[in-house]
Amino acid sequence: IENCIGSESILLTIFARVRSQTTTFIIDAFRLSHYNATNDDRDTRVMSAHQSMLKFGKTAKILLLGSILMALIEIGSQYLEVILLKNIVNGHFETRQLMMKAVENNDYRQKIISYFALGLFFITSVYFCLWIYYANKSARTLGAQGLSNSPGWAIGWFFVPIVNLWKSYQAMSELWRASKQPLNWQDTNTDWIIPIWWGFWIVNGSLAQVSFRRALAAETIDEMTIAGMLSMASAAVYIPSLIIAIKLITLITSHQLAQRELVPSKTETQFSESGAVVHVGPAAT
Repeated sequence: IENCIGSESILLTIFARVRSQTTTFIIDAFRLSHYNATNDDRDTRVMSAHQSMLKFGKTAKILLLGSILMALIEIGSQYLEVILLKNIVNGHFETRQLMMKAVENNDYRQKIISYFALGLFFITSVYFCLWIYYANKSARTLGAQGLSNSPGWAIGWFFVPIVNLWKSYQAMSELWRASKQPLNWQDTNTDWIIPIWWGFWIVNGSLAQVSFRRALAAETIDEMTIAGMLSMASAAVYIPSLIIAIKLITLITSHQLAQRELVPSKTETQFSESGAVVHVGPAAT
Protein backbone atom coordinates (compact mmCIF):
# COMPACT_ATOMS: atom_id res chain seq x y z
CA ILE A 1 0.00 0.00 0.00
CA GLU A 2 2.84 2.40 0.84
CA ASN A 3 4.47 1.71 -2.53
CA CYS A 4 1.18 2.41 -4.35
CA ILE A 5 0.73 5.66 -2.43
CA GLY A 6 4.28 6.66 -3.33
CA SER A 7 3.61 5.99 -7.01
CA GLU A 8 0.44 8.05 -6.92
CA SER A 9 2.34 10.92 -5.27
CA ILE A 10 4.87 10.89 -8.09
CA LEU A 11 2.08 10.96 -10.67
CA LEU A 12 0.39 13.85 -8.88
CA THR A 13 3.67 15.78 -8.95
CA ILE A 14 4.02 15.12 -12.69
CA PHE A 15 0.43 16.16 -13.39
CA ALA A 16 0.86 19.34 -11.32
CA ARG A 17 3.93 20.26 -13.38
CA VAL A 18 2.08 19.62 -16.65
CA ARG A 19 -0.95 21.59 -15.46
CA SER A 20 1.30 24.55 -14.65
CA GLN A 21 2.95 24.46 -18.09
CA THR A 22 -0.40 23.99 -19.85
CA THR A 23 -1.97 26.91 -17.98
CA THR A 24 0.96 29.14 -19.00
CA PHE A 25 0.55 27.96 -22.58
CA ILE A 26 -3.20 28.76 -22.64
CA ILE A 27 -2.71 32.20 -21.11
CA ASP A 28 0.10 32.96 -23.56
CA ALA A 29 -1.99 31.82 -26.53
CA PHE A 30 -4.95 33.97 -25.43
CA ARG A 31 -2.71 36.99 -24.87
CA LEU A 32 -1.04 36.65 -28.26
CA SER A 33 -4.38 36.40 -30.07
CA HIS A 34 -6.04 39.39 -28.36
CA TYR A 35 -3.24 41.80 -27.59
CA ASN A 36 -2.76 44.79 -29.94
CA ALA A 37 0.99 45.16 -29.67
CA THR A 38 3.47 47.73 -30.90
CA ASN A 39 6.17 46.74 -33.40
CA ASP A 40 8.70 46.14 -30.62
CA ASP A 41 6.18 44.03 -28.71
CA ARG A 42 5.43 42.06 -31.85
CA ASP A 43 9.11 41.46 -32.42
CA THR A 44 9.23 40.14 -28.87
CA ARG A 45 6.37 37.81 -29.78
CA VAL A 46 8.37 36.51 -32.74
CA MET A 47 11.34 35.68 -30.53
CA SER A 48 9.03 34.30 -27.84
CA ALA A 49 7.56 31.77 -30.27
CA HIS A 50 11.05 30.78 -31.41
CA GLN A 51 12.44 30.46 -27.90
CA SER A 52 9.38 28.54 -26.72
CA MET A 53 9.84 26.11 -29.60
CA LEU A 54 13.44 25.51 -28.54
CA LYS A 55 12.51 25.12 -24.87
CA PHE A 56 9.62 22.71 -25.35
CA GLY A 57 11.48 20.82 -28.08
CA LYS A 58 14.42 20.16 -25.77
CA THR A 59 12.16 18.92 -22.99
CA ALA A 60 10.07 16.83 -25.38
CA LYS A 61 13.17 15.03 -26.67
CA ILE A 62 14.24 14.16 -23.13
CA LEU A 63 10.76 12.83 -22.37
CA LEU A 64 10.71 10.85 -25.63
CA LEU A 65 14.00 9.21 -24.63
CA GLY A 66 12.42 8.34 -21.29
CA SER A 67 9.43 6.90 -23.15
CA ILE A 68 11.73 4.63 -25.14
CA LEU A 69 13.19 3.28 -21.90
CA MET A 70 9.70 2.85 -20.48
CA ALA A 71 8.57 0.96 -23.59
CA LEU A 72 11.52 -1.43 -23.19
CA ILE A 73 10.56 -1.95 -19.55
CA GLU A 74 6.96 -2.65 -20.58
CA ILE A 75 8.10 -5.23 -23.13
CA GLY A 76 10.24 -6.96 -20.51
CA SER A 77 7.45 -6.95 -17.94
CA GLN A 78 4.92 -8.24 -20.46
CA TYR A 79 7.33 -11.00 -21.47
CA LEU A 80 7.60 -12.09 -17.84
CA GLU A 81 3.79 -12.25 -17.71
CA VAL A 82 3.67 -14.44 -20.83
CA ILE A 83 6.27 -16.77 -19.26
CA LEU A 84 4.20 -16.88 -16.07
CA LEU A 85 1.09 -17.87 -18.01
CA LYS A 86 2.99 -20.64 -19.79
CA ASN A 87 4.32 -21.92 -16.44
CA ILE A 88 0.78 -22.05 -15.09
CA VAL A 89 -0.41 -24.05 -18.11
CA ASN A 90 2.56 -26.44 -17.84
CA GLY A 91 2.03 -26.92 -14.10
CA HIS A 92 5.44 -25.70 -12.98
CA PHE A 93 4.15 -24.56 -9.57
CA GLU A 94 4.24 -27.14 -6.79
CA THR A 95 1.30 -25.64 -4.89
CA ARG A 96 -1.60 -23.36 -5.65
CA GLN A 97 -0.34 -20.95 -2.99
CA LEU A 98 2.97 -20.48 -4.83
CA MET A 99 1.11 -19.94 -8.09
CA MET A 100 -1.20 -17.30 -6.57
CA LYS A 101 1.80 -15.54 -5.00
CA ALA A 102 3.50 -15.36 -8.41
CA VAL A 103 0.28 -14.04 -9.98
CA GLU A 104 -0.06 -11.35 -7.30
CA ASN A 105 3.55 -10.25 -7.75
CA ASN A 106 3.04 -10.08 -11.50
CA ASP A 107 -0.12 -7.99 -11.14
CA TYR A 108 1.57 -5.62 -8.71
CA ARG A 109 4.57 -5.15 -11.03
CA GLN A 110 2.34 -4.56 -14.06
CA LYS A 111 0.21 -2.06 -12.14
CA ILE A 112 3.20 0.03 -11.00
CA ILE A 113 4.71 0.04 -14.50
CA SER A 114 1.34 1.03 -15.97
CA TYR A 115 1.08 3.98 -13.55
CA PHE A 116 4.47 5.32 -14.57
CA ALA A 117 3.90 4.59 -18.27
CA LEU A 118 0.58 6.43 -18.21
CA GLY A 119 2.06 9.43 -16.41
CA LEU A 120 5.04 9.59 -18.76
CA PHE A 121 2.82 9.25 -21.83
CA PHE A 122 0.62 12.10 -20.62
CA ILE A 123 3.41 14.55 -19.88
CA THR A 124 5.30 13.62 -23.08
CA SER A 125 2.18 14.19 -25.17
CA VAL A 126 1.65 17.61 -23.59
CA TYR A 127 5.21 18.78 -24.25
CA PHE A 128 5.21 17.36 -27.78
CA CYS A 129 1.96 19.22 -28.52
CA LEU A 130 3.40 22.42 -27.05
CA TRP A 131 6.42 22.05 -29.30
CA ILE A 132 4.18 21.58 -32.36
CA TYR A 133 2.18 24.69 -31.41
CA TYR A 134 5.18 26.96 -31.08
CA ALA A 135 7.02 25.43 -34.05
CA ASN A 136 3.97 26.22 -36.20
CA LYS A 137 3.84 29.76 -34.83
CA SER A 138 7.59 30.18 -35.29
CA ALA A 139 7.39 29.02 -38.93
CA ARG A 140 4.86 31.79 -39.59
CA THR A 141 7.29 34.38 -38.24
CA LEU A 142 9.75 33.20 -40.90
CA GLY A 143 7.28 34.25 -43.61
CA ALA A 144 5.24 31.07 -44.17
CA GLN A 145 1.79 32.07 -45.40
CA GLY A 146 -1.33 30.20 -46.41
CA LEU A 147 -0.95 27.33 -43.93
CA SER A 148 -4.28 25.53 -43.69
CA ASN A 149 -3.73 24.58 -40.05
CA SER A 150 -3.43 27.20 -37.32
CA PRO A 151 -1.01 26.56 -34.43
CA GLY A 152 -3.98 25.48 -32.31
CA TRP A 153 -5.44 23.10 -34.86
CA ALA A 154 -2.00 21.67 -35.63
CA ILE A 155 -2.34 19.92 -32.27
CA GLY A 156 -6.14 19.93 -32.05
CA TRP A 157 -6.53 17.47 -34.91
CA PHE A 158 -4.76 14.79 -32.88
CA PHE A 159 -7.80 14.66 -30.57
CA VAL A 160 -10.54 14.47 -33.24
CA PRO A 161 -11.45 10.81 -33.95
CA ILE A 162 -11.25 9.54 -37.54
CA VAL A 163 -10.33 12.97 -38.93
CA ASN A 164 -7.02 12.77 -37.06
CA LEU A 165 -5.97 9.92 -39.36
CA TRP A 166 -5.14 12.43 -42.12
CA LYS A 167 -5.50 15.97 -40.72
CA SER A 168 -2.75 15.46 -38.14
CA TYR A 169 -0.47 14.13 -40.87
CA GLN A 170 -1.34 17.13 -43.04
CA ALA A 171 -0.51 19.53 -40.20
CA MET A 172 2.87 17.90 -39.60
CA SER A 173 3.61 17.86 -43.33
CA GLU A 174 2.87 21.59 -43.54
CA LEU A 175 5.05 22.28 -40.51
CA TRP A 176 7.94 20.37 -42.05
CA ARG A 177 7.69 22.17 -45.40
CA ALA A 178 7.08 25.60 -43.84
CA SER A 179 10.15 25.13 -41.65
CA LYS A 180 12.36 24.02 -44.53
CA GLN A 181 11.22 26.58 -47.13
CA PRO A 182 8.90 29.11 -45.43
CA LEU A 183 8.54 31.39 -48.49
CA ASN A 184 7.96 28.54 -50.93
CA TRP A 185 6.56 25.76 -48.76
CA GLN A 186 3.66 24.90 -51.12
CA ASP A 187 6.16 23.75 -53.77
CA THR A 188 8.30 21.83 -51.30
CA ASN A 189 7.91 18.07 -51.04
CA THR A 190 7.38 16.27 -47.74
CA ASP A 191 10.46 14.22 -46.89
CA TRP A 192 10.29 10.49 -46.13
CA ILE A 193 10.50 10.97 -42.37
CA ILE A 194 6.93 12.30 -42.02
CA PRO A 195 5.03 9.38 -43.64
CA ILE A 196 7.27 6.79 -41.97
CA TRP A 197 6.73 8.36 -38.54
CA TRP A 198 2.99 8.56 -39.13
CA GLY A 199 2.88 4.95 -40.37
CA PHE A 200 4.54 3.67 -37.20
CA TRP A 201 2.18 5.81 -35.12
CA ILE A 202 -0.93 4.40 -36.83
CA VAL A 203 0.27 0.79 -36.56
CA ASN A 204 1.13 1.27 -32.88
CA GLY A 205 -2.28 2.75 -32.13
CA SER A 206 -4.06 -0.06 -33.98
CA LEU A 207 -2.10 -2.78 -32.18
CA ALA A 208 -2.68 -1.09 -28.83
CA GLN A 209 -6.45 -0.99 -29.44
CA VAL A 210 -6.57 -4.64 -30.49
CA SER A 211 -4.41 -5.69 -27.53
CA PHE A 212 -6.56 -3.75 -25.08
CA ARG A 213 -9.81 -5.23 -26.37
CA ARG A 214 -8.39 -8.75 -26.46
CA ALA A 215 -7.20 -8.37 -22.86
CA LEU A 216 -10.64 -7.21 -21.70
CA ALA A 217 -12.37 -10.09 -23.47
CA ALA A 218 -9.81 -12.75 -22.48
CA GLU A 219 -11.33 -15.64 -20.50
CA THR A 220 -8.66 -18.29 -20.92
CA ILE A 221 -4.91 -18.35 -20.38
CA ASP A 222 -4.32 -18.79 -24.10
CA GLU A 223 -6.36 -15.67 -24.84
CA MET A 224 -4.46 -13.74 -22.18
CA THR A 225 -1.18 -14.90 -23.72
CA ILE A 226 -2.22 -13.67 -27.16
CA ALA A 227 -3.25 -10.31 -25.69
CA GLY A 228 0.13 -10.06 -23.96
CA MET A 229 2.03 -10.81 -27.16
CA LEU A 230 0.00 -8.16 -29.02
CA SER A 231 0.88 -5.69 -26.26
CA MET A 232 4.56 -6.49 -26.72
CA ALA A 233 4.22 -5.98 -30.47
CA SER A 234 2.53 -2.62 -29.90
CA ALA A 235 5.35 -1.45 -27.63
CA ALA A 236 7.94 -2.70 -30.13
CA VAL A 237 6.35 -0.58 -32.89
CA TYR A 238 6.01 2.35 -30.49
CA ILE A 239 9.78 2.59 -30.03
CA PRO A 240 10.60 3.45 -33.69
CA SER A 241 7.85 6.09 -33.67
CA LEU A 242 9.48 7.69 -30.61
CA ILE A 243 12.94 7.62 -32.20
CA ILE A 244 11.63 9.23 -35.38
CA ALA A 245 9.73 11.83 -33.33
CA ILE A 246 13.02 12.86 -31.72
CA LYS A 247 14.55 13.13 -35.19
CA LEU A 248 11.56 15.21 -36.34
CA ILE A 249 12.02 17.72 -33.54
CA THR A 250 15.75 17.96 -34.25
CA LEU A 251 15.38 18.43 -38.01
CA ILE A 252 12.46 20.89 -37.93
CA THR A 253 14.25 22.96 -35.30
CA SER A 254 17.45 22.90 -37.38
CA HIS A 255 15.54 23.97 -40.50
CA GLN A 256 14.03 26.93 -38.68
CA LEU A 257 17.35 27.95 -37.15
CA ALA A 258 18.93 27.89 -40.61
CA GLN A 259 16.09 29.97 -42.07
CA ARG A 260 16.26 32.44 -39.20
CA GLU A 261 19.93 33.12 -39.96
CA LEU A 262 18.88 34.25 -43.44
CA VAL A 263 16.64 37.02 -42.06
CA PRO A 264 18.64 40.27 -42.41
CA SER A 265 16.81 42.16 -39.68
CA LYS A 266 13.80 42.13 -37.47
CA THR A 267 11.88 44.38 -39.87
CA GLU A 268 11.87 41.66 -42.50
CA THR A 269 8.99 39.98 -40.67
CA GLN A 270 6.07 42.21 -39.88
CA PHE A 271 2.49 41.84 -38.72
CA SER A 272 -0.65 42.94 -40.49
CA GLU A 273 -3.37 44.78 -38.60
CA SER A 274 -5.16 41.47 -38.00
CA GLY A 275 -2.06 40.07 -36.31
CA ALA A 276 -1.08 37.73 -39.15
CA VAL A 277 2.60 37.47 -39.99
CA VAL A 278 3.54 38.99 -43.35
CA HIS A 279 6.95 38.62 -45.02
CA VAL A 280 7.91 41.87 -46.72
CA GLY A 281 11.49 41.18 -47.80
CA PRO A 282 14.83 42.51 -46.53
CA ALA A 283 14.87 45.75 -44.64
CA ALA A 284 16.01 48.83 -46.45
CA THR A 285 19.45 50.10 -45.52
